[in-house]
Amino acid sequence: MSSADPSQVVIRSLENIGKLLFETQSVWAQALGVSVPQWLILVAIQELDEGNGVSVADVARRVRVDPSFVTAQTKLLEKAGYVVRKQSAEDGRVVLMFLADRTATALSAIDARRKAFNTFIFSDFTSKDIQALATAFVLLEKRFTKAPHLLALDN
Repeated sequence: MSSADPSQVVIRSLENIGKLLFETQSVWAQALGVSVPQWLILVAIQELDEGNGVSVADVARRVRVDPSFVTAQTKLLEKAGYVVRKQSAEDGRVVLMFLADRTATALSAIDARRKAFNTFIFSDFTSKDIQALATAFVLLEKRFTKAPHLLALDN
């Protein structure tokens, strides 16, 4: 009986966790009546907005998608009453986005459930374990960010 390559075990676990995270995000998105990508955009706006609105570029960076995708989705979200989009007074080329009041209220209501969910997920971990995981995931994220450049060299 051969043992599995530990790096492959990690990759499979990451793939499985990714699928489980998507399923979880689907539940949160359904609670608001939006798609998962729209949910991610709304949460990004919630997390990034310090009262002055959030640019399309900042949301795109957070969600890791093209700004044109954020523009298209937030236009739909605006039409449905989830966000408000305004041209920046400082730079007319920049669109700033804000959560509509009803969206902010709905997200706040969901936040308690999300915190309880996170508490459950990490309940078997010590703070030292969580710090070690955070450090490992930051390193993995950096590696995955660089990986496409390595793959391109093979073509």
